[in-house]
Amino acid sequence: MKKEKNVLIIYFAVLTFALGYGLIIFLYPIYAKSLGANSFQVGILYSLMTFWMSVVQIPGGWLADRLEPKKIIVYTWFLVVPGGLIYFLAKTWIHLAFADFLLGISMLHAPAVSVYVLRLSPSHKLGEVFSFIESAYPLGLAITPLLGGWLADQIGMKPVFFLCFLFYTISFLFTLALKPMPKKVKKTQKRSLKNLKFISVLLFFSLLLGAEYIYIPFFPTFLKEIKGLSFTKVGGLASFIFFINAIFTPRIGKAVDRYGMRSLLLFLLPLYIISLSGFSFANGILLFFLAFLMGVARQFWTLSTIATAKTLEGTSEGMAYGILNLSRNGVTFLAPLVGGVLDGINPTYPLLATAAIFILSLPLAISWPLISRRLIN
Repeated sequence: MKKEKNVLIIYFAVLTFALGYGLIIFLYPIYAKSLGANSFQVGILYSLMTFWMSVVQIPGGWLADRLEPKKIIVYTWFLVVPGGLIYFLAKTWIHLAFADFLLGISMLHAPAVSVYVLRLSPSHKLGEVFSFIESAYPLGLAITPLLGGWLADQIGMKPVFFLCFLFYTISFLFTLALKPMPKKVKKTQKRSLKNLKFISVLLFFSLLLGAEYIYIPFFPTFLKEIKGLSFTKVGGLASFIFFINAIFTPRIGKAVDRYGMRSLLLFLLPLYIISLSGFSFANGILLFFLAFLMGVARQFWTLSTIATAKTLEGTSEGMAYGILNLSRNGVTFLAPLVGGVLDGINPTYPLLATAAIFILSLPLAISWPLISRRLIN
């Protein structure tokens, strides 16, 4: 499928943002400590970012249902520019907190982006278009983390954060090229929370994403402490997972359009279970095979976006995506608390807990009619 111009613009806006974020993703806690933060304060910075990203989703959804999407995207995406500049100019960790505030509330644009893409895409190509755009993020994270670490070793962290600011600025400039979306004819729309199919999708994918984020924050620690990998090998394995994920995400979206959501879930969940379970005993080259399976299977964020799009006929689109984003951010904030307790007992336990929840989810994916091809596809 030849990609529509505005789809490509959003893709490159997301990609350039991810390239900038990838440069600093591993440096950020080190940078914060160099500016006077202790470990607890670094944790506060991460939590505050998630908090701001979450609280703006419902207002963002409300705006997306009432205003032209491009205006929301441009005006709120712009906030990444001063946010990135403050990262570079920061003198204390408190300055980072203000930058994180700007970057967090910039996510007001998230529901508007989803509404923009939804209205732009043919109904039979929703999976392909959404997955193509969402593949930009892991691709950026596959490319620049190692570069950021290398540059920091060579020239220091400050120039890396300036380069991040430049990528964030380019990302914003891409949004200026979007065409305005024609105003949608107003129809009577039911509230998102009265749409049973949407609620079913929301609950099911919140379960899967919550399970996923039990292990994700502690995976690098597991690789370092249990598998004995060096920092370079941990970073390399992470980049490999992101790269595989970026390659397969558009293909997964096409497969959803062709075979249906349930078929894809029954394909991906076993792969993920094998990968997570295998990491508990595997070593050497087998780790890269398991990382490959993890990269292929880690699709639930994208699948939740696609599934939501396929349930929104007659429903307020912006508010639905606001609720979805709030739910996803909420579980990714709370689930690591469970993972932290398990990691404190044994670093292998978060992976095994996630695998166990995925095993329990398999009968649900098979039997739950609202996740079936008949209703979602």
